[in-house]
Amino acid sequence: GVTEWGVYVELLSSKCEGMIRSRDLGNDYFVFEPERYRYIGKRSRKIYALGDPIRVIVDLTDMQKKQIQFKPDKA
Repeated sequence: GVTEWGVYVELLSSKCEGMIRSRDLGNDYFVFEPERYRYIGKRSRKIYALGDPIRVIVDLTDMQKKQIQFKPDKA
């Protein structure tokens, strides 16, 4: 899913789910386009859209809340 607060991610290998917060998408100002289910970078024009594959790294985990936060992998 793509929401105003971030992009939901599902890992293919384990089916674990988590989120990339909108502020963690990268060094750009990303605009949320709800009608297209995507974020687009103002300067870079980088697009994060529903269904696009993305490489991620684990940023934070909260075992009590059972939540995982990801960041895009720069590699």
